[in-house]
Amino acid sequence: MNATAEKLYPAGLGIVVGAAVGFAAFKSGDVKFFPSDADILGSSISLAAIFAGFLATAKSMLISIDTPTMQELKKTRFYSLLLDYLASAIWAALILCVFCLAGYFVKDREKLWWFAGLWSALAVFSLATWFRVTQIFLQLMKLR
Repeated sequence: MNATAEKLYPAGLGIVVGAAVGFAAFKSGDVKFFPSDADILGSSISLAAIFAGFLATAKSMLISIDTPTMQELKKTRFYSLLLDYLASAIWAALILCVFCLAGYFVKDREKLWWFAGLWSALAVFSLATWFRVTQIFLQLMKLR
C-alpha cells in the first residue's frame, strides 16, 4: 500500500460508511434505524476504551524498546509516522467513547439519521486506525 493510501484510508472508509448508513437511515424515514436500547452504546464505549488502552500501552512499549532494529527505525521518518498513527488511533477511540457517552442523552436517537451515520463513521474510523497500527506492529515483529 502506498503512503498516501495508508494515511487516508481510515478516514475515507469511515466517511464512506458513515455517509452510506446516514443516507440509508434518512431514506428509511421514521423507521428505527439505530438500536433503541443503550446496549450498543455501552458496548461501543467498552470496545473503544479497550482499543485506547491497548494503543496507549503499545505506544509506551514502542518508545521504550531499545533494540538495534528500533534504533535504526528511530533514525527514519517512519518512527514519527508510526507515533502519529498511534496517536490518531488513540484519539479516534476516545472520540468514539465520548460520542457514545453523549448518545445516552440524545432523545429518540434511534430515529435520528445523522446519529446512525456519525456513529457508523466514528466506529469504522476507530476500527480502521486500530487495524492500521496493528498491521504495522505485526510487520515490525517480523523484523526481529
